Amino acid sequence: HARSAADLVALSGAAERARGGDACQASARFAAVNAVWLDACRVRGDSLDFAVTVTVGQPVGIAIPALPHELTVTANAGRLGLLR
Repeated sequence: HARSAADLVALSGAAERARGGDACQASARFAAVNAVWLDACRVRGDSLDFAVTVTVGQPVGIAIPALPHELTVTANAGRLGLLR
């Protein structure tokens, strides 16, 4: 779920940026709808050639000693030139 949510959050941010809006605000809203939290959001480039990078977190459902209690996933969306 976290990987899919991260991809969707990045895409929602990129879509908002393409419309001239705030990519990180849109990403935060979409993260909340998908039951993850937005750890980080970064927008690079200008209004025509840009990339949105997000990191989202999600709690791990089962507590197991020595394993993390949450996981984080990073995803990118936007123009391919800036994603390399």
